[in-house]
Amino acid sequence: MKSIWFTLGLLYFISGCVYTYKEIKFIKWQKDLLLISYARLMYCFTFGFIPASLCFMYSTLDIEVKLKTLVVVDYSYDGLVALFFFWIFSVIGYIMLNIGYKNIYVLKYGNTKLLSKNNHKITEMQSFTIAAICLIVGGISLYLWTLNEGNVFNFIIKANWYRGDSTNAMNNPYAMLRVPSRILELATFLFFFYLINNNTKHKLLYFIGYFWGVALSILYLLCIDGRLEIALFLGMQVIGLVLYRHKKVNITKRKIYEVSTIAFFALFLISQLDNITYYIRYGAENGIDTNPSESFYIILMNEFAYIYETGQMAIQTNIFDSGKWMLIDDIVRGFFSCFPSKFTPDGFERVWRWNTYLCTGSRLSATIPCDIISESIYDLSVFGPFVIPFLFGTMVRQVEVYFSDVKSRPFYRACYIFLALAFFRIINYCELYDFMRGMFSFCVMWIVYLFVVRLSLKNRMKG
Repeated sequence: MKSIWFTLGLLYFISGCVYTYKEIKFIKWQKDLLLISYARLMYCFTFGFIPASLCFMYSTLDIEVKLKTLVVVDYSYDGLVALFFFWIFSVIGYIMLNIGYKNIYVLKYGNTKLLSKNNHKITEMQSFTIAAICLIVGGISLYLWTLNEGNVFNFIIKANWYRGDSTNAMNNPYAMLRVPSRILELATFLFFFYLINNNTKHKLLYFIGYFWGVALSILYLLCIDGRLEIALFLGMQVIGLVLYRHKKVNITKRKIYEVSTIAFFALFLISQLDNITYYIRYGAENGIDTNPSESFYIILMNEFAYIYETGQMAIQTNIFDSGKWMLIDDIVRGFFSCFPSKFTPDGFERVWRWNTYLCTGSRLSATIPCDIISESIYDLSVFGPFVIPFLFGTMVRQVEVYFSDVKSRPFYRACYIFLALAFFRIINYCELYDFMRGMFSFCVMWIVYLFVVRLSLKNRMKG
């Protein structure tokens, strides 16, 4: 059976090579990293090179990928068949993602076009005002959210406990303020892209804002104990320095190599963040989880193990068996995601919690996320990979069109990068509930943006 595992690894590897080749050609043609590129580059690894490595490691070295005892990939014959179907559905998902992105649909409400091209100019001081308001809102939210432990530093020590506390068993009265606290990241990006811009006049103001933005954002990221979020937050700023210091973006071969190097170090950072955050909390090395015999590569593979266990479980439940379609649950929980839990109707399950129950047999363990293909299968069974990636590609294209003429300006570039992170994340962490909570801070910022712009317009008219 090992030869079959090796063959499956070749299928994944060939897919990854094709996806990567097509994306590099697309980036060279566009001379920029578009929103869809962030998503598709993640797709290359998630549904190409990483599962290929998983198959090769097992078939040649007999190494099984698992993350502690919670996430264990199934290496039985049934598990092999499920991973083969997972590959088929991932290819279908990639095709539908591209079809959805290529087609432009004009969204209208009555006679009003939604998400038509944005041509609005925003001044430097308007941007600073928006970023400062977001920083204050985020700082207050972070303070209140962590007040349950006395202060943010005490909260960080228990961050991994709060992360798995889906039912708020720790009785934090301000638990919902975790959602608006994420606006700190967006505020930091707003300060950052003006700071690196050569034409910014008030650089001292933006430096002060950026300093506080980074400090508070790091505290927030330590509080949510999110390894991927920390790596992306830091990595996107390095990418910003490489690609977006000048108004005209021109991605050359050299810059592609530089971005690839940044991506490699981001992966290395992800593999080590458990140990880093443990040291920050306790001032000592993590002797429990550290295994000196494990290489960086194996640690990294273990971090992605949840994707393939989830894929196997989704296929076995909703393809091989007649499992429950979760689309309605996904929509309802997504709609109520930013409201206090008491407003959520009973009887609707989060897809990630349902997946966790199927994988572990328990509803008390930490949540095991779903990737875009597994989520699609849970939502609509065999039809999911045809529908969900298509809708995702369409959404990305709508946002791309909206920012197409303004993303060279620092304010809109910051918004663009924040959305790129959301679309990058959704490949591996796909759930409407999670996506809506991630977008809440962007919506708050956009409301502040509309208020500041309209207030400035009224003042000019009075003047």
